[in-house]
Amino acid sequence: MAGRAHLKRKIKDADDAHSRIPSSFTCPDCQGTLFLVRENDFVRFRCRIGHLYSPENMFEAQSENVERLMWSAARALEEQADYTSQMAEKVARTSAGLAREYQAISRDARRKAEVMHKLIVDDPPQKTTAHAKRK
Repeated sequence: MAGRAHLKRKIKDADDAHSRIPSSFTCPDCQGTLFLVRENDFVRFRCRIGHLYSPENMFEAQSENVERLMWSAARALEEQADYTSQMAEKVARTSAGLAREYQAISRDARRKAEVMHKLIVDDPPQKTTAHAKRK
């Protein structure tokens, strides 16, 4: 029985391949290529793994992905600031020049992290609703 379901899925996938048009977008969940799938009057996005989005869901998923990546970048910058600050302390006795370079990198990373925080907090992603679209 499971073999038949698998075969039916392969046949359906082969049929779907003809109605799929590669898009220039990537899947917010897996970063794979998204295809436009036309089914009757509906257009949806589907990746190779099978994540499926309506145009509205795609917008929401992209917005969440952007915010998640921005927080990830802010965290990475904070870690870089902390690490290079620690490195500056460790080399300060043996190389004042290198310590200054690490301190400059740390300050720059901390400044960038603050900018990222401000961007995320002060400009949250816009949510769309069917009501807002009708206006």
